[in-house]
Amino acid sequence: ALAPRDAGYRLLLADIYLKNGRFQAAEATYADVVELQEDNVRAGLSLALTRIANGRPEGALGVLGMLDGRAAPADLGLAYALAGQPDRGIAILA
Repeated sequence: ALAPRDAGYRLLLADIYLKNGRFQAAEATYADVVELQEDNVRAGLSLALTRIANGRPEGALGVLGMLDGRAAPADLGLAYALAGQPDRGIAILA
């Protein structure tokens, strides 16, 4: 509460929401982290995965596009496959 713009604290909060199955709260908080730190690849991947979990794969694809070339191929390929683009995921993994 004392440091609402601290991306590290927001990331920790988002992880806690995710671990407790609060996917909508996790998605919103990961989005906050990405807004505060656009270069935070882990937060971006987590944001994409929570969007998939919340039934919004199209929203995940936009985030994944921003992570091309920055995220680990294994993580990015799996996320694309989960978002409904298995061919793209396989191409990245290959």
